[in-house]
Amino acid sequence: MTGQDVVLGMLVHSPKTGYQIKQMITRIFSFFFDASYGTVYPTLRKLEREGMIQKEVVLQEGKPNKNVYAITPAGISTFQLYLERELAEDILKSDILVRLYFGDLADRDTVCTWIDLAAERAEARERQLRKDLREYSGMSKTQQICLRYGISKYAHDVNFFKQALSELRDAATTEKKG
Repeated sequence: MTGQDVVLGMLVHSPKTGYQIKQMITRIFSFFFDASYGTVYPTLRKLEREGMIQKEVVLQEGKPNKNVYAITPAGISTFQLYLERELAEDILKSDILVRLYFGDLADRDTVCTWIDLAAERAEARERQLRKDLREYSGMSKTQQICLRYGISKYAHDVNFFKQALSELRDAATTEKKG
């Protein structure tokens, strides 16, 4: 999966501005696709050069003109090929897990701070996805399943990190008594 695949997929249902695509990436896609604002516009330019999308400039009074991007038949074909390719393995990239792996090299309070922050972030992401699921009324069944998976994942992470924090604190109490 590439940024190109994601952008083409977003345009299959309806044309969008670059801003709308950026919003979707940061709100919905960020829990399962790692892309930055900086990749959206270069990807749009590349797709336009390759004939996968076309840009329409919409004139606006008192505001800068707006570029609206629509997928072309070639873009639809390319996106369909993506959907038909074999499912790739998920790639897990987690700073908290790397830090926990080496956590014996840090002091316990620092490790507890990391875990506490990871739990807070997971709670915030879970809340945001629950809100998105309520607010995006036109979601397809598979889009709803996708968001529900994210909600479940973050709820699990919250529980896991809270349990881990409890384990570390219990171990510290036991060490002090011993």
